[in-house]
Amino acid sequence: MSRKPSYEELVWKISELEAQLNRKATETGKDHLKTSDIKHVEDTSNNEEDLAAAKDMLQMVMDNIPQFIFWKNCKLVYLGCNHNFALAAGVGEPESIKGKTDYDLAWKKEEADFFRECDRRVMENDQPEYHIIEPQLQAGGKQAWLDTNKIPLHDPDGNVVGMLGTYEDITERVKTQETLRLYEKIVATTSDLMSILDSDYVYLAVNDAYLKAHAKERDKIVGHTPAELLG
Repeated sequence: MSRKPSYEELVWKISELEAQLNRKATETGKDHLKTSDIKHVEDTSNNEEDLAAAKDMLQMVMDNIPQFIFWKNCKLVYLGCNHNFALAAGVGEPESIKGKTDYDLAWKKEEADFFRECDRRVMENDQPEYHIIEPQLQAGGKQAWLDTNKIPLHDPDGNVVGMLGTYEDITERVKTQETLRLYEKIVATTSDLMSILDSDYVYLAVNDAYLKAHAKERDKIVGHTPAELLG
């Protein structure tokens, strides 16, 4: 079974294809061509179409990944992103992210400062950082919570030339955890029998009065269903 390419490999391939396309455009951008050059131009044109098609395919792959993906150069300027990230940033399409910095996007200034601090550290240390939990004000006014991974990008010689970031929106998970913590406080401070169950009727929390009434330890109830408790 063939190995799936990593995000870093996809991003580097897109950057490489863009550079090749730019070189081909420069080579064929002359106004006057000799007859002997026509065959070369035809071959170059076909090659350019192949490169463009490959770039579009790679971009399509990233646009259909549920995560948010972006990459920057060493000056912390955006070079690309996928469709999800473009929408969150408020630029509409991935192509529109090029040349922008975090200060041009939807986030708060203090959020942009934090993002750039992390990006700079990843590149300077040449070390990835995983599961950075951070807030982000998105286009449309949503205040999101993110679980972010950042890795340095390298050229073929191993030099750091930028960074790649991916993240998941964990806003609902954070809200659920905050609500659960609040309920747990309420449950813990009452003398009545109190319990919290999820939508699958699995115990999430119980208070001491509930444990005493059932004569069981907490780990024998939390994570189980009432049917299991009675059985």
